[in-house]
Amino acid sequence: MKLITTGCLLAGALTLCSAQNITPMAPKKGVWSLGFSVDYFKAQHSDSQTSLRAVPTYFVTDNIEVGLAVGWDHSSGFDSTFFGPEVRYYFGGPNNSLLKPFVGAVYQVNHATGESDSTLWGGEVGAHWFVANNVAVTGTFIWEQFRQSGATESEIQFDMGFTIFFAGLK
Repeated sequence: MKLITTGCLLAGALTLCSAQNITPMAPKKGVWSLGFSVDYFKAQHSDSQTSLRAVPTYFVTDNIEVGLAVGWDHSSGFDSTFFGPEVRYYFGGPNNSLLKPFVGAVYQVNHATGESDSTLWGGEVGAHWFVANNVAVTGTFIWEQFRQSGATESEIQFDMGFTIFFAGLK
């Protein structure tokens, strides 16, 4: 819990102390990125849940980004892994704006030890807030629908993380 709190405080400090002459390198065709997020959740009278996620992506146009999300979930001795494609469309604001909003779609296949695989699909709305030319704090609201063994369940969640951007080939 201390690690998550420290990470959130660091992200907040970076956001507040960011320099004035930042020129975000994305969204721009040919740019690569690697996004990370950590999730911790515990409802009253239930087990805690931790999720780690990494998403390498590539901008195929100035506004469209495609990627492959991979991750791990843990809940009281129960572990699962997931992977799947993700697509985002960036809109609004001038190119020098520090805020880069997006909408997107996700699809994932989840595998949990001792259970049948499940699938997930959903939509997301979020934004990058650039704290350096190639680093952004990323927040995302996600609506997801899980399907496992004929049963369907939906949820809404909010993820926070950071994204590192890399210049593409010239």
